[in-house]
Amino acid sequence: MDLKNIKRAFLIPLIVVCIFAMVFSSCTYDRFEIPVVHVHVCEVVSKKITIGVSDYKFLPANVSATVGDTIEWIWESGGHTTTSKPDIPTGAVVWDANISENNKSFTYILQVEGVYNYVCTPHAPSMSGVITVSKKDC
Repeated sequence: MDLKNIKRAFLIPLIVVCIFAMVFSSCTYDRFEIPVVHVHVCEVVSKKITIGVSDYKFLPANVSATVGDTIEWIWESGGHTTTSKPDIPTGAVVWDANISENNKSFTYILQVEGVYNYVCTPHAPSMSGVITVSKKDC
């Protein structure tokens, strides 16, 4: 075995041991240092918010939510829609869903922060609602 191979045989395990030690302690090698990375994990649980649809009103008419939450409109009586107005936040997906005895619910996942105004098309403007969406707070 020549000197180059001997150095390689001892240097590689030494580097591996030092890297292992640096990862699991504050040990450093005089030529380099491996930084410790701290990762913050955001564990905000999304929730489902239910809005009743009956008697020419949405109940509750005004709700607060967080990005990632799901809104579910549930039919209780009559023939209605839940229809987003044109002024929902930029980037949000518009919706227009019938809510009736034949189509008893509609769900929408909130993906963009902002204010969502919506109506029941046949009963607007008196049958309307507002969803105020804030970003996740980690």
